Amino acid sequence: MKKIKIVFLSLTIFVFFSFILVLGGSFFLYKVIAEEQPDINLTYIEAMAAIVTRSPEGKLKNQIKDSYLQEDYKHVSIYHEKDFSELLPITKETLDLAFVKTEALFGKTYQEPIDFLVFQDSEEMSKLSGVEGGAGFYSAEDKLLAIHYLDKDLILKRENYPLYMFQGVILHEYTHYAFAQKAKDLNIYPLWFQEGVAEYIEAEDQGAPLPESESIPFAHLTTYEQWAEARYIESTNNYAQSYYAIEFLIEEYGEEIINKIMNSANKTKDFEKSFKEITGLTINELDKVYLKFYRE
Repeated sequence: MKKIKIVFLSLTIFVFFSFILVLGGSFFLYKVIAEEQPDINLTYIEAMAAIVTRSPEGKLKNQIKDSYLQEDYKHVSIYHEKDFSELLPITKETLDLAFVKTEALFGKTYQEPIDFLVFQDSEEMSKLSGVEGGAGFYSAEDKLLAIHYLDKDLILKRENYPLYMFQGVILHEYTHYAFAQKAKDLNIYPLWFQEGVAEYIEAEDQGAPLPESESIPFAHLTTYEQWAEARYIESTNNYAQSYYAIEFLIEEYGEEIINKIMNSANKTKDFEKSFKEITGLTINELDKVYLKFYRE
């Protein structure tokens, strides 16, 4: 019995020190990656997950890339089916617009290579995103943005609404990518701020639908779970109200306000603290003043 206890104790000590060694080594590796590539925004958990395993979404993405045509444009690799080829000039034109708009809002940022997958079939895109519906999505973990498109012939004719919808989703999803390049840690930023900025760049020249009769407190639009739940609340539109909050901030303080808030939040790691320091407003106060702004 005594011998068994000694063996068990030895194994326990071995496992414990092995765990410490692996943990320490992985953290050292993460620090090296962070120092050598400071503009790649992955948390420790995300970085280790990317090293240890490849997600099913990542594998599916690579399968799609292998079967699609590829067109490289600056730091963006566009993967598409043959049917989409005629839309490449408008796509590049829209990406150029996205480059200009995001740089105006965020300043110059590191442009990490990004994959841009284009789907004609929305169900195929849903298999990759894991979410039903939606015109596009961005994944920081898999380093990709994706859209699906409709009405190709009308887009080629530059019909207003189809063209606006096509360009809008590209602008929106690219803005999420640019936002992630600017942010040191996306988890610092509430969803209303991230989505509001993307909506603003998407609809800056067109405007957004007016918010509905009810407005959700921005404190309740912080997490992905809150955002998803809010989409099903009647008489509200979390995208529109986030757009108008960002528009209010820019109209009130100038376009540089977004860059100032993010520069501060990247340092403090506290969005609400930085927001208050830069704008003089609490998030609760924003709920009231943005409503007054758009209703006037």
